[in-house]
Amino acid sequence: MRKIPPKLAINYQALVFWAVFVVACAVRLIAFGEIPADINQDEAMTGYDAFSLLKTGADSWGVTHPIYLIGWGSGTSILYALLAKLSFYLFGVSVWALRLPQALMSILSCYVFYRLLRIFCDKKTALVGFFLISIMPWSVMSARWGLDANIAPTFCLLGFYFYCRAVKKPIYLGLSTIFYALTMYAYAGFWVFVGVIVLLQWGYLWFYRQNAHGYILSSVVLFVLLNLPLLVLVLVNYGVVAEYRSAWLSVPKLLLWRGQEVGLNHFAFKLTMLFNVLIMQDDGWLSNMIPAYGGFYLFTPLFMFIGLWNLIKKAKADILHKQFSFALCIIGQIVIGLMYAVCVYAFSNRVSFLFMPLLIAATWGIMSLKPFKWVWRLVLMVYVWCFMLFAHTYFTKYNEMLAESHEFSFSYGLQDALQRAEQLHQQTGADIYLLEERYAYAKVLFLNQVNPYLYQQTVSWLEYPNAFMQAKDFLYYHFMWNVDFDTLQSGQIYIVPKNRFQFFVNDSYALYGNYVVSYKK
Repeated sequence: MRKIPPKLAINYQALVFWAVFVVACAVRLIAFGEIPADINQDEAMTGYDAFSLLKTGADSWGVTHPIYLIGWGSGTSILYALLAKLSFYLFGVSVWALRLPQALMSILSCYVFYRLLRIFCDKKTALVGFFLISIMPWSVMSARWGLDANIAPTFCLLGFYFYCRAVKKPIYLGLSTIFYALTMYAYAGFWVFVGVIVLLQWGYLWFYRQNAHGYILSSVVLFVLLNLPLLVLVLVNYGVVAEYRSAWLSVPKLLLWRGQEVGLNHFAFKLTMLFNVLIMQDDGWLSNMIPAYGGFYLFTPLFMFIGLWNLIKKAKADILHKQFSFALCIIGQIVIGLMYAVCVYAFSNRVSFLFMPLLIAATWGIMSLKPFKWVWRLVLMVYVWCFMLFAHTYFTKYNEMLAESHEFSFSYGLQDALQRAEQLHQQTGADIYLLEERYAYAKVLFLNQVNPYLYQQTVSWLEYPNAFMQAKDFLYYHFMWNVDFDTLQSGQIYIVPKNRFQFFVNDSYALYGNYVVSYKK
């Protein structure tokens, strides 16, 4: 039999790679402006800050070119707002333009995850890891809305990837340092984790590569310089130095500093929250995880434990042979991550620094089944089947699930309700009242693209100062809670949760998702 020339032979691994890449892109980009429906309050606040930066050069509080956003009052990291600002400049201000940076960063993270595994694994293992991160519910769901915290794992992954490249070519250590520093600007919840990991990685490389000392020292200086504004931010908010504001850079004093949330207080409760996120895979927010599938599919923790055990054995063998141990670096990230995670209130986005190393462990766990050929293939087929079920649920039922849950983190129908209310306002001149939904003011600001100067001039607050500020009113919008519906004024426009529609049956009203819009006669 004649052999097929190498150029004509089918490269099945390349076909698998591109098939997975297409799926990864599709599941993150298809209808990402409509699913999840409307907008989350946190992405709305970041989006409005990005809009304000684009239009005025200052955030929604009037702080010019801040290194950290005041946001709700207790601060929001700046990096996502800057990426959203660029997206708005290129594509206009919209929900999908706000979410675009996160979708693209998530796709990039899938590819970088594959390239990272190729450094210390064979190609088949890397492909399995690429497949896993591409289909994981956490990775898909976090890719489709613009929360500042959601981009931090990608920057942290890039930092680790270039660190691993620097083991052989120390010049890459500079890129690693830059991406680790950017992680600090992506989400404050990563500060402690990244700081400890960077020090440990530099220390390990110092002892392993004698010719890398100059690069390491340069990286230390670079990391400190890049993060100096954040150090000043901490000093400002602990009252050590005064806030700094200028036309080109500002370090703001926040209304309330939340550093006290990190610690061993309420340890049992925090440990329970972490257990729910990692093992039960349900942090109580449908916006983060669908309980039936979890963040990683409910059976994946088993492979994480198997993989972690194999990583420990690999690290031990590397140390005995005096080789640089990538496995030890991954174990270090998991251990440090767990130690820090029990010091915070563990919602999935707050402990996502654990997810990439745990997915590496899961990849190793699955590959340990490779000698059992049919079992290994069966496991992969189960993942394919679970992904298909998850994708079907997400794209056909997720918005309905959000609506039925009455979880107002994503305001199903609010954009249409606001448009109708604006029409009524133009026709009648009546004010608009949003009832019984906290933090809705950020969504109004972004969806209506309210002029930042007019907002700053007219806003009044329910409580001042507060970690999570709640606007009482601005312009012709008013926000009220714990309302006595029998005492509502006539001649005004009301947007209320649909479960309160019975109070408006004698008035003209319309239903939009979870909301009722009524002009009370």
